[in-house]
Amino acid sequence: MSTQKSDSSNTSNAYAEKSNNSYYKSYGGWPNFMASHGLKPWNPDDVEEGHQIIQAFKDHDRQDWEEAQAAAKTSGTKN
Repeated sequence: MSTQKSDSSNTSNAYAEKSNNSYYKSYGGWPNFMASHGLKPWNPDDVEEGHQIIQAFKDHDRQDWEEAQAAAKTSGTKN
C-alpha cells in the first residue's frame, strides 16, 4: 500500500486526459456534438472526423497543460 501512496502523490503532477464524454457533454451528447460540427453520426466518415476533432481538443488541452507546467517550473526556478 505504501507504493500506492507514493504513486498517488506523483500523479498529482501528471497529466490526466479527459474522457471523450467530457467533451461531448458540453454539447449535450454525441449527436449534438456531431450536429454542431455539421457531421452526421450515422455516416462512418463523419464519425471518424468527429473522433479526429475530439483528439484535436485533447491534444490542445495537453499542450496547454504542458505549457502551464513549463511556466510554473520556470517561475519556480526564478524564485
